[in-house]
Amino acid sequence: MKEKIALWIGVMRPKTLTGAMAPVMLSLAAAYHDGHWQWVPALLCLGFALLMQMAANAVNDLVDGLKGRDGSNRLGPQRALSAGLVTARQLKRAIAILFFLAALCGLPLIYYGGPWMLVVGLTCAAFCVLYSTLLAQLGLGDLLVILFFGLVPVTLTYYLQTGTITFSVLLLSLGMGLATDVLLVVNNYRDIHEDRANGKRTLCVLLGERGSLRLYLFLGIAASLLAGYALYLMHVFPWIVAVYLWCHGVYFILLRRMPHTPAMNEALGNASRNIFLYALLITAVLLVR
Repeated sequence: MKEKIALWIGVMRPKTLTGAMAPVMLSLAAAYHDGHWQWVPALLCLGFALLMQMAANAVNDLVDGLKGRDGSNRLGPQRALSAGLVTARQLKRAIAILFFLAALCGLPLIYYGGPWMLVVGLTCAAFCVLYSTLLAQLGLGDLLVILFFGLVPVTLTYYLQTGTITFSVLLLSLGMGLATDVLLVVNNYRDIHEDRANGKRTLCVLLGERGSLRLYLFLGIAASLLAGYALYLMHVFPWIVAVYLWCHGVYFILLRRMPHTPAMNEALGNASRNIFLYALLITAVLLVR
């Protein structure tokens, strides 16, 4: 029983869930700073974000497994379907359950945000599938991350709390999206040789190793500048983002020196923790208003 639970937890890729949690946390802090707080939509937004991330991870496992992209030379963690630990039917059932649970969290948000919340939810579900089946192979995965881990969750969560969207929140949402995309860049940089061999045209494959490292550095700097300016407009301490930027620079140096071996999974963990640090620092200064 414990082995089965551990197996399915692995399919959900818990290290990536900070990318779903961070934008909601940051947005709720911004709403609280501006004098708004509602527990129910806050919890529903968080639940929806986490479940959609789990579903996206499971879909990615399914698609890559069915297309034979996870070969013996894979550097990342073992994939359940490719390793024969689960069947495609079991994985499809798990994906359906995750989408169902996400719907249970998302549908009540119609009460708080109106019927167009249904359109947003269906769009999130559609791109959750399209990411692995089509868009990631066209180098569009990074754009989706910026949209659905930055602009959409931050502005939507803030809107459900306040009924409006401010310029500062738009800046925070874009910064959050760029900071989260660092995780995808590290993942695709790790898999760049395997993806190129399998015809998977991620942005890292298109840019090459040197271009990918430059993109990694740019994303952290841009995310820091956007967040710093937003905090300045909100009359809170903007220099807090320097802590994140310093960590980003340290991890950049480490990543540049890393060989393409399974040890590069450590860089993925560093990126995941840094996303959470980014959101946590901003959340902290917004809560101390």
